[in-house]
Amino acid sequence: LHVSTRWAQLECLSSCRLPSHSYYIWYKNGQQIQSQTSSTNSGNFNSADSFSCAVEGHEDFPSPPVCVDGQTCNRVIYTDRSICAFKGSSVDISCTYSSFETIRSKVWFSPERPHQWQSPSQPEDLSEDSQFAGRVQVLESETGRSTLRITDLTESDSAQYHFKFTTRSFEWRSSLPGTTLTVTALQVQVSRITVHQSDTEAELKCHSSCSPAGRLSYVWFKNGRKVRGVETSSFKGRVYPGDIISCALKGHENYGSPPVYAPKLPSVSVSPSAEIVEGSSVTLTCSSDANPAANYTWYKKNYKLLQSPEGSYYLTSISSEDGGNYSCKAQNQHGQTSSSVFIGVQCESHIPPKSYMLVLKLMSMVHISKLALNMFLCLLLDIKFLCFAHQGHQICSWKHFIKQTLFFTMIYSITII
Repeated sequence: LHVSTRWAQLECLSSCRLPSHSYYIWYKNGQQIQSQTSSTNSGNFNSADSFSCAVEGHEDFPSPPVCVDGQTCNRVIYTDRSICAFKGSSVDISCTYSSFETIRSKVWFSPERPHQWQSPSQPEDLSEDSQFAGRVQVLESETGRSTLRITDLTESDSAQYHFKFTTRSFEWRSSLPGTTLTVTALQVQVSRITVHQSDTEAELKCHSSCSPAGRLSYVWFKNGRKVRGVETSSFKGRVYPGDIISCALKGHENYGSPPVYAPKLPSVSVSPSAEIVEGSSVTLTCSSDANPAANYTWYKKNYKLLQSPEGSYYLTSISSEDGGNYSCKAQNQHGQTSSSVFIGVQCESHIPPKSYMLVLKLMSMVHISKLALNMFLCLLLDIKFLCFAHQGHQICSWKHFIKQTLFFTMIYSITII
């Protein structure tokens, strides 16, 4: 083959209106020409070379390579700059190519996977990459067109893909962008919802960040079973507490969306778990299995204390008035449920210990009954009791009172003697 040379002037044009001070980047056979920054490029060019251009700052959107003379220069043109596909589906990445000399080898590769190459400077065929084992085909439907087909797509397949060919004296190894593949998973989203007393009327959508071309068929699952008669991306129906909903593309049911469901019965806990004494700090924790994640609300009786996605409520310097029943409500777009916990606070009086025997002797002198003495000691002596608030008054637990009565009775009997 004879490589001819001719003078030509190339101009980088756009249908968009560009600022007058824009700078341009020129590429020769896919490699950047460092000295060129204007919108025109003129000189003597070889018939084997191709040229493309881009606006500085927008290098991801270069022009397709063009031949200066004829149509058999060295070049690669990708059919799509970007493709978005669903997890579990298949994708075809195509390009057209031409060469001034006879091509000896051609491969598809990903420049983002050099750690898989035996030589970091030498790209390797994707068909030899263990990640794509059994999932890659290269199709040549016509001369000058190559198609890379990847099946059973996973999210880790999201990358840029390039085509490379080699001749006796030339290797096309472009710094121009290839085709960028983005693989996304399906998600169930709530379009509309109406909550009733016993169930929820919902309109759900099987969503992906991809905008699929053409009509797709979907499969909906409710509690692990296919929903009959629904093959669109939308699902309308009644959802009951405990129902689990998911969706998938028809034919790719093994790559369905994560299931969505209402919160399960919350688990509530109190820290510290030992006896709680007045003045200490207490943490109430609430958690529930839900998708999407639940939002938590703490109540004491019917009074709302806190609403947050964390589910923790903090009591500092707790008092006996803080004792009682607390409830936590877990709620998401699909339903709600709640659990409760009781907090008992240990309270204590402040009579100095030195007055113990004096009080006992005074009680014995006036012949106060043993029961009255025990009740008096319950309220006055410096001994801890389980207390809670009732209409503004502290009330001692009778269970603990009876236990203490036996102790006080012994002391009282000794003092009488």
